[in-house]
Amino acid sequence: MTQSTKKVSKVLQDYYDSCERSDDKRVSAFLHSEARMFNVGNDNEFFIRSRQEFVEGAIIAPRTHQVELAFDVEIERVDVVDDLIATAKVRNHVTYADSTGEHHSYVNLAKIDGQWVIVNVLDRGKWTPHE
Repeated sequence: MTQSTKKVSKVLQDYYDSCERSDDKRVSAFLHSEARMFNVGNDNEFFIRSRQEFVEGAIIAPRTHQVELAFDVEIERVDVVDDLIATAKVRNHVTYADSTGEHHSYVNLAKIDGQWVIVNVLDRGKWTPHE
């Protein structure tokens, strides 16, 4: 594993840890100001969220409603080109009190001013209610 791959993997692990803790300020710091989240949900419907929409809906809302969640994240692969751009394949199993989500994501990053930031995420998430 190269130094760049290790750094990108660390950024991703810190990002997902911050998501799990519903730390909106920390999550926002990992995301480029123009970042977009491209999602396909249970109904196979494609939708796009801005950085702000993602942070408000996926990070702040669970904390506001005191929703407990647990992540099981596996960074399956990281590819880095010229220590400037990277893409990672990430699997994230999310457990809420009333449902479970299985996410398969492709996360794209760029090194801007010496820092790795997430510029977009393409995510396939499937949610299953607990019985």
